[in-house]
Amino acid sequence: KEAEGWIIAAQRAATACANGQPWRPIEAEVASLESLKRGMWAKRTIKAGETVSADDVYLAMPCLHGQYHAGKYYEVIDMYTPMEDIYPHMPIGPDLPAKLPKKIVAASIMGRLKEMLDNAKIKVGADAEVELSHQYGFDRFYEIGAVIIDIVNREYCKKLIIQFPGQDHPSHKHIKKEETFQVLSGELDFVLDGKPATLKAGEKQVVKREQFHSFATKTGVIFEEVSTEHIKGDSVYEDTSIPSDPVTRKTKIRMKL
Repeated sequence: KEAEGWIIAAQRAATACANGQPWRPIEAEVASLESLKRGMWAKRTIKAGETVSADDVYLAMPCLHGQYHAGKYYEVIDMYTPMEDIYPHMPIGPDLPAKLPKKIVAASIMGRLKEMLDNAKIKVGADAEVELSHQYGFDRFYEIGAVIIDIVNREYCKKLIIQFPGQDHPSHKHIKKEETFQVLSGELDFVLDGKPATLKAGEKQVVKREQFHSFATKTGVIFEEVSTEHIKGDSVYEDTSIPSDPVTRKTKIRMKL
């Protein structure tokens, strides 16, 4: 009877497997299997021209279209050299989508931010409130934008402002707030009332009320803003298409740094 049970089970398995005929997957099965693949993600910044090592990556779901999956692990490790920098928590692959989900981009921003703070030996609170400033939309954050970490906001205010290499922040002024910037790491290209200057680590700049100012960086920069109380809607941009109301031009993230 046991042998008979084995034979019946084998026959059922053969039938379920189409008696050795090629598998013809249906769309739902393909989607289900694809969703279970683990993609290859960058654990840290991998510089262009640097061969990917086991310490550089982790495997996790999802696996995006064009991303290397776990089955390609040994074809990538110690073999693959990217042509462009790959930043933390970004997918690794040869043909990735031009536009990645906002959640993935935000995670990568936080990874880069942590690297910059660690390299500068700057510590912030365990549950810091991080604000992504993007005056022309989240998709253009790496072109126009900045990361703002709120430290304290009372009658006095302190923030850390971080920009990645190549970022710009458009010209604006404050009606009620006066502020002083001091560069902690990197270089800041600063324009105050139309007059340009470059601030290096340790240098500071006072910005009085009603003074238009903008800033950018080629190297990446971390600077401190000490000011009077920050008041919502107090920023007026020279480009009037940018609203004073921060709701549409800021994304807030709470994440341990």
